[in-house]
Amino acid sequence: MIDMARMVAVAVLAGVVGVGSLAIAPPVEVRASEDAPRAVIIVGPSSSSTAEYLDEGDLFADQAEAAGMDVTRIFHPRATWERVVSATRDANLVVYFGHGNGWPSPYPPFQERTKDGFGLNGHEGASQYSTTYYGGDSIRAKLRLAEDALVILYRSCYSAGNGEEGQAIPSRNIAVQRVDNFAAAFLSKKVGGAAVMAYRTKQWVDYAAQLMKPDRTMDDIFRKPSSKPGWFMSGWIGEILFETDSERTPGARIRLDEDPKGGFSRAITGRLGMTTDEWRGASDDDDDDDDAPQLGRLAAVAADTFSPNGDGVDETITLEHSVSEPAWVDIDVTDGAGAVVRRLSSWSAGEDSSSWDGRGSDGHRVADGSYRLVATARDGAGNRSDPMTVDVTVLTALREPAWSTAALAPADGDSFASSARFGTRLTKDASVDLRVEDDSGGLVRTLIRDADRGAGPISATWNGSAPGGEPVQDGRYHAVVSATTELGTISHRLKVWVGPFRIGLSDPTPRRGQRIRFTVRSTESLAAAPRLTIKQAGLAAYDRSTSKSDKRTYQRSVTLKSGGSAGVLRITVTGTDKSGQEASYTKERALR
Repeated sequence: MIDMARMVAVAVLAGVVGVGSLAIAPPVEVRASEDAPRAVIIVGPSSSSTAEYLDEGDLFADQAEAAGMDVTRIFHPRATWERVVSATRDANLVVYFGHGNGWPSPYPPFQERTKDGFGLNGHEGASQYSTTYYGGDSIRAKLRLAEDALVILYRSCYSAGNGEEGQAIPSRNIAVQRVDNFAAAFLSKKVGGAAVMAYRTKQWVDYAAQLMKPDRTMDDIFRKPSSKPGWFMSGWIGEILFETDSERTPGARIRLDEDPKGGFSRAITGRLGMTTDEWRGASDDDDDDDDAPQLGRLAAVAADTFSPNGDGVDETITLEHSVSEPAWVDIDVTDGAGAVVRRLSSWSAGEDSSSWDGRGSDGHRVADGSYRLVATARDGAGNRSDPMTVDVTVLTALREPAWSTAALAPADGDSFASSARFGTRLTKDASVDLRVEDDSGGLVRTLIRDADRGAGPISATWNGSAPGGEPVQDGRYHAVVSATTELGTISHRLKVWVGPFRIGLSDPTPRRGQRIRFTVRSTESLAAAPRLTIKQAGLAAYDRSTSKSDKRTYQRSVTLKSGGSAGVLRITVTGTDKSGQEASYTKERALR
């Protein structure tokens, strides 16, 4: 069976989901209008990744519905060819999660009876380990999409130029052939596709919302950066670009967005300049629209005070809002005198968000103080909702708060990683409070209590102890530093780890029989690689060694045993530091 490249991280496709403390009204349900774009989300049988892809397919479908699309789900174990053919007729968007069977590959000969198409259930109720391939020939013969349709291929081997997990990164020539071949059938005149986007890994981009914004090209959407910076290939990379004409589809262009280390994992083929208006089949009927959109909710995410002083901490304020129909959300930022210092505008559909970076219309940061954000929703015909407001505060007294180290391990009593220093800098006179809290917000230690301090550096050292001098338990803690001036109080919360080891899992919700990569980070320098002891519910514990991958980082991939029962997975890491002292740490996760 052809398998696809594993995802780097498991996470939702949606963005922020929290609700701020200033919610004004419940969310507005968005229903697809009669002329809404039709989206079909397909999840085929994908071996051990099936459950993961079903979750992602559901989340993509939810986003499409929130954006105002008419959505059909064709999911394993009912993802049959007959249902796909029927559901995709006149569809504007087709999104496929599943196995890929492209060419060139190690599986000759090249033919399109099974290659360059979908991997589906041969019959309803078929196993997730049984895949029937319907290739380019079947797509050309049976699929009839809407004119100017978009196809998105998620995770399918070879579709984005990539191969399977463990294969070498191909040459650019091979990658182009793979992309071109996989897109060809969807772009044929009979089928009706205008563009095909292909992604090897999960993308932290809300493509449904992007498609509903006016006057965006497919290339604009393809170039959308990840909303999760730093995640491997999870959005526009933009470091190594290559564009060429398609050999298979006359007039089509191919663009590869190559990662310098990971190779080929993002590609777009077809009419790169096609706009979202063309994709939706937009008309001038909006001129006859007399109904104003409704702004159902406006709320600041987390705190309503932020600190746009250039140190990278709490630089922006984010507002969540909901609209009754796709519309512009216009926000006027006014100062204490009622003068507008900045105007913001963003296209929104359903649940969405806007942000302000604390700068005025002149590009400079505004002065500390209180500001009112006044929002209205505006549709394409110019109809406006009633306004809603949120009050926020800009305070920049604290700069560059940081721990001197990410972790400390004082319990063994040696001199290695025995304490951590927390430092920050005041930009103006203020009353300062610095305390250590546990992960649930409970007070652990007060390091500075309401002390008047002048502008300049401030620091304090913590040795991992409670007020009585006893060491705290291993785990995550936070420094909470606050500065109070006549304009208000600004606080920052920064984490630090206490303990000899930290353990990461490639999948935070593991299941029996799944292959998991364990990453161990040692707080102290070790004399040798640590070892893992793994205990699954209902089974005897078993040991595994680790291998060094960085200065104090060790890894080991383990296939969890398929027996036992659902319950608790207990992982214990044990190692000896360079002073000869042994330490261990245990982490537990729910096991499916």
